[in-house]
Amino acid sequence: MSLALISIVTIFPIMYAIRTLTQSNDDLMRGYFTWQSLVFAEWENITGISLIIGLLGIAREKWNSQSGIKSLLTKSSYGVYIFHPLVLICLSLSVKGVQIEPLLKLALVAPLTVFGSFLLTYLLRKIPFVSNVI
Repeated sequence: MSLALISIVTIFPIMYAIRTLTQSNDDLMRGYFTWQSLVFAEWENITGISLIIGLLGIAREKWNSQSGIKSLLTKSSYGVYIFHPLVLICLSLSVKGVQIEPLLKLALVAPLTVFGSFLLTYLLRKIPFVSNVI
């Protein structure tokens, strides 16, 4: 995680300063076999991998325990995987006629889909013998 923070805090501003001082075009960082695109691609890879490894370490140390709600959510995860398309499609169709920005629809439908999927799975697990399957 520290390598990622160092990379974000120091290397990215240096790359930006070099781009500004050399008055480079932004397209040079997006490809076309230039040294700028090579540096940006390597920075992006190193930062991404460092963030992943750092967050995995934090998760292992801080969140590697089971509580009541985590245990319930864990038991319901397969059912959520199976039933989330049903809940998502139903909620999406219910807001189809609403005239708001698509991003706001997403902000409305996404959390409701997660909640609805867990709720549906929880209720289905109450049926005898279903909890053995999902």
